Amino acid sequence: MIWLGQQRNELIRLRIALARRLARFPDVPALERVRWSEKWLELAPFDPAAGQMAFFSLRDLGRHDDASALASRLVRKYRDAGVPIPVLEASVGPPQSTQGGNKESGREPLRQQIQFTLADDRTAIAWARIGDRSKPPLLKAANWLSHLELDWEAPIWSPIFRDLAEDFELVRYDERGCGLSEWSTNSIDFESFVTDLELVADAAGFDRFPLLGISQGAAVCIEYAARHPERVSKLVLFGGYDAGWRHTADPQEQREREAVMVLTEAGWGKDNPAYRQIFTCTFMPDANSEELAWFDDFQRRTTSPKNAVRFLEAFSSIDVRHRLRDVQCPTLVVHSRGDQRIPYATGLNLASQIPNAEFAGIDSRNHLLLGRHPEAKEFVRLVKDFLLRED
Repeated sequence: MIWLGQQRNELIRLRIALARRLARFPDVPALERVRWSEKWLELAPFDPAAGQMAFFSLRDLGRHDDASALASRLVRKYRDAGVPIPVLEASVGPPQSTQGGNKESGREPLRQQIQFTLADDRTAIAWARIGDRSKPPLLKAANWLSHLELDWEAPIWSPIFRDLAEDFELVRYDERGCGLSEWSTNSIDFESFVTDLELVADAAGFDRFPLLGISQGAAVCIEYAARHPERVSKLVLFGGYDAGWRHTADPQEQREREAVMVLTEAGWGKDNPAYRQIFTCTFMPDANSEELAWFDDFQRRTTSPKNAVRFLEAFSSIDVRHRLRDVQCPTLVVHSRGDQRIPYATGLNLASQIPNAEFAGIDSRNHLLLGRHPEAKEFVRLVKDFLLRED
């Protein structure tokens, strides 16, 4: 019986070796690579290398939703078993920049490392590092919506992030409940947003660094900067606000906002884009048909209908008005003059309440800047000039 057990184990090892070899074979067709990667993972379920290969083979085949679902399952399984969660590294490829043209031509493509770290409540947070580690750091706080992989293929904002990665070691992450971070989490609230930022800053090994906060990410950055003045060197806020609508809206607007949350839960995951276009038309009214279609599909793939409502509820209750005077670092506030989602006056007020903050307006109606537009180029210039300036 001992001999039989040894032979059985040897057979399993041979099958694992065969699956691993075929999954890694350079000339194997993409679909076959997926099959052999899945077989390798089936035979060696707690081998991080098998998990990595299965994830990337799905992604390379264009099955991003399946890859994201697999990543979530693997993170939970590895976490519960005490197995190291693997680094996911991918070539970002030759990008189009806000400057126009291919900035990576003739150079090694930027490489994105996606890693996972665990919050105190055991929620897995996905974060990514891109750019040369010899360059100055820049940490972008998460803002809804995001997906670390799909973001880099976005026709909308990926040119902005890629341009920033030319001059900085850029770190960003997916909010708990969306993207590659764990969707099944008990807490989606402002406090968890702040502690997740603390978690990623520590995981990245950053000591003192500038923060970039966009939309509700601005409030998260403000709170972090107030709590940790010794760690934040500079602060850039774009399209931000200091208080959610439950603190600022009149009764009529509150009823309208409540109705939107009901519609969101009912229609977020459906094929009909009508519900999601409620957000699209205010996020970026100047988007073309290709960008609108991409963003509609992106919304559906980044989170569940239930979590979408939980996010909207959390954002509605944000209030950092009492923390603005506690921000000690140099701050740049940038806001679109025609922002359809967060009024221009809100950005002006932020700058007036943060000590010695600088303000810059951008000629745009978009809450999320479109990478092909000149205002995206202007935003990147403002950020780089501010962060690289010797004060």
